[in-house]
This record gives sequence, structure tokens and C-alpha cells, in this order.
Amino acid sequence: MGMGSGMSAPEKRLVDAARTGALVDLCTGVSDVDAVANAPSWSANRVVRAEVLARLLKGDTRLHNGRPRAVKLRGALVTGELDLEAVSLVCPLLLQDCHVDEVINLRDAQAPTLRLHGCCVPGIDADQLETRGNLEFCDRFIAHGCINLSGAHVGGSLVLNGAELGRSGGRALKADRITIDGTLFCMNGFVAHGEFRLVSAHIKSALDFSTATLMNLDGPALNTARMRVDDAVFFRDGFSAHGEVRIRNSRIASFVDFADATLSNPSGLALHASGLTVERGVHFQTGFTASGGVTFAGAHIGRLHIAGGNFRNPTGTAVDLKGMRASSVSLLPDKSPDGVVDLSGAQVTSFRDNPETWPSKLFLQDFTYEVLHNDSASVRSRLKWLSLHAAGYMPGIYDQLAATYQRAGGVEASRIVSIAKQKRRRQQLNPAGKVWNWLLYLTVGYGYRTWWAALWLLGLLTVGSVVFAGAYPDNMTPTAAVVPTFQPVAYTMDVLVPLIDLGQKKTWLPRGAAMIWSWILTGAGWLLTTAVVAGLTNALKRD
Repeated sequence: MGMGSGMSAPEKRLVDAARTGALVDLCTGVSDVDAVANAPSWSANRVVRAEVLARLLKGDTRLHNGRPRAVKLRGALVTGELDLEAVSLVCPLLLQDCHVDEVINLRDAQAPTLRLHGCCVPGIDADQLETRGNLEFCDRFIAHGCINLSGAHVGGSLVLNGAELGRSGGRALKADRITIDGTLFCMNGFVAHGEFRLVSAHIKSALDFSTATLMNLDGPALNTARMRVDDAVFFRDGFSAHGEVRIRNSRIASFVDFADATLSNPSGLALHASGLTVERGVHFQTGFTASGGVTFAGAHIGRLHIAGGNFRNPTGTAVDLKGMRASSVSLLPDKSPDGVVDLSGAQVTSFRDNPETWPSKLFLQDFTYEVLHNDSASVRSRLKWLSLHAAGYMPGIYDQLAATYQRAGGVEASRIVSIAKQKRRRQQLNPAGKVWNWLLYLTVGYGYRTWWAALWLLGLLTVGSVVFAGAYPDNMTPTAAVVPTFQPVAYTMDVLVPLIDLGQKKTWLPRGAAMIWSWILTGAGWLLTTAVVAGLTNALKRD
């Protein structure tokens, strides 16, 4: 049959061009006139009814004989509802710089490829849509309402480069359970107003948000919970999100890149990545900024590499790595995070940080690490690091650090940590016994340096020998007519060490200053003996 009656000139041109797939261009060539925003003022010779487009795409033989090769239209005002629900499109569709005045219905439709470049639409309902090739809404494409791609299957890539979605507010894109065989591109200044939703999506290549802007002050700006990506995810080159970026419980086969990204959600989480699995790693670099919390709680990541960036959440947790598993973690921001850093329960193979950018508060309970990679952090500075633990004294955090030094061959460093552990423990649990605590530290190092007692003994022995040698014979009186010859060293040893008897103390009695020195040395001997016994029996090493 022929083209039918009642068809306008541009519609006839479109039907004729569809046979060869040629582009029908209705633009005037004047940029201000052709701007899609001015579509309401376009002349009648630029109007194409949606019904004609639909009939072409369905292969309606009443319009022409033969199968259309492609429908390509530029600069048209498409009026009426483009209803393609449950339709198998017989050819590709390209709309370029067109204004569509009603929501496009592609529910349960099947199509080779769909390309809407630079168009303005009130919304698209494409639930369960299937395409064999690309699905493209790009190049200054504007959707005032939601793009619904829930359950869709895109055989190629989903391209949103340069698009602006959700201009009127509400949800920008709903693509729960979508499957994309290629890449999801949201680049070249892509903007979304409202939630960009990819819950349970499966992207078989990469997801690229480079240079994109996502905004939603009433909920998550990006929600990809339980998403699966078989390659990398990029949030870089000026990417910004105003609202929570939620990628929790997702699985990324390669890496996630946050270079030069800005995340802002000061009243909550800027990045919610709890339960995230990333096979290779997550990277933050100089230029990254997060206003709000960043959490990787319970995540499994090959490598978490923070090599720059600023993290700000002054009223809460700035970086939450609670329960995370990673082969390597580097915490090297440009400056100290403004807020708490929570490492409790995290398990990592290697850990790297910098004392200059430690936060003011840490949580380190049950944080386990095998290797510390930072030669500039001495054992003394590491003890300061432990003191930042906001929950107070916990023996486990000292045991972990001591064990790490022990594995690396740092026996003395391990001993210093163990001594510091006992010092802090006794200060916190027995604050009233300050003098005794200090004596235990000075004499035997809380049982970890009992040889210090030998040094004290040698020093006191030398002092006593000099004192008693000077006191003999005038201030040293024999207790019997026949006594052993006075030996100042032996006498001092007899006075100083309570467990031996050299026969000097009971046969010679000191007078005056010598008597006072004998009392001092006897008391010092008992203190040393008690401390040594406590150390040797591990009485000081209990937690």
C-alpha cells in the first residue's frame, strides 16, 4: 500500500528515508532557533507525530512496502505518546536534537539499537527493555523525569555521556536488575538530579562516572547496592556527588578509582561501601575530598590505597574500616582526617601510614596486621599511635604491635611495647600505686627486663662497700671477742641480699650514719628481691 493520507510533509520524508536509513534533518541551521529549549515555537513543518514513528518501527506495511532499514530524525517536535510497549522494533531508531512532549513507552520492547542524542523528553519508561546493541541517551540529552530501565538488558553499552537526567527532581534513573553487556558511560559532564539507582545491576564491562555530577539532597545520589561490575569503576577527573554514594555489598572485579573526586554529604555518609568486594583495589589520591563519613565496614578489598585526599566528618567517623579484609592498606591522606578513624576488627596483611597524618582519635580494638611498612614511625611513635585509641587501655592492641615487631625480628622493639603495655595497664587499673608502679618499672621493667635488678644491685653494692669501708673501724663494732675479719664488700652483700648469709652482718654492728645506710640497703634489697621474684613468676605480665 502507499504512504496513506493525512500525513505531513516531514512525516512523508521520514517514511521515504526509512527505506535506506537516511537521516531526515528538519533543523533550520540557525542555532538559536534550533535549540531544543525553543521547540514550542517551532513551525508546523517540524512536527512529527509519535504515531508515525511507532508505525515505522513496527514495520507497518500500510506506510510502505518492504522493511525499513533505520529511522533517523533530527530537529523534530514529536507530538503524542510514542507507545512501543511489547513491540519488537524492526530497525534501529535515532532521534537527534528532537523534543518529545510525552513519556516514551518502551516497556517489554525489543530493539536492535536506540539512540536519543541531544533530545529533550519528559521521561522514558523502558522496564524490561531488550536491545541487541547500544542504548544511548547522550550529547546534551535532557530528561525532566525519570528514566526507568528496571530489568532491562542492553546488548551493547549504555551511553549517558553529556546527558542531564531528572531535571525536575525526584528519581533520575531507576535501573534495578539491569544487565549491560558492555560499559555504562556517564561522562563528559553527565548530570543527575535525584537518585541514580543501579540496585542489583550487572555490568559486564566497566562503569565510568568520570567528570559526572550527581545531586540528591533527599537521599542517595548514587545507589548501586548489590551491583556487580566485571571490570573497573571510575569516579575521577572532577566527579562530584552531593548526597550519599552508596555502593554497599557490590562486587567489582577490577578496581575503583576516586582520583580528583568530591563527595559531599555532611549530615551522613559521603561514601557507603560497607560489604563491598573489590578484587584488585580502591584508590584515593590527592584532589579527593569527602565531606561526611567514608565507610568500608566489612568490605573485602585487595588493596585500599589512600595516597592523598581530605576526609572530613568532625562530628563522627571520618574513615570507617571496621571489620574490613584487605591484603594491603595505606592510610596516607594529605592531612589528618577530621574525625575518627575506625580500624576495629579489620584484618590486613600489610599496613602503611604516616605519623604526620594520624587522626586525633582511633579505634584499634581487634585490628590485626602482619607487617608495618613505615620506617619513619619509631617504636616510641607507635606507642603514641596506640594511645590514640579512643576506648582507653586494651591489652590486645599492645599484644598485636609487639607480635608484629617480634615477627620482623625487632626483639627490643617488642619488649618496649610490652613494657609500655604494663605501664599503662597499671596506671589505669591501679592509679593509687604510682610509687610502686614506678619502682617496678625502674627495677625490672615490669618483668620484661629483670636484668635491670642486677645493675641496681651492682650500683648499691658499690655504694655500700664505699660507705662501710669508710665506717670501719670506728663505726663498726664486733658482736663477740672473736669475729671474722671485716670485709666491706661481703658486709654490704650480707645487708643487701636477704637470701644469703656471709657471716658479716651478725658479727659486726654499724653505728651512726653507717647504721642508717644499713637500713636503706636492707630495704632496697627487699624491694629488688620482691620485684625480681614477681618478674620471674610472670606476676607482672598478666593482662
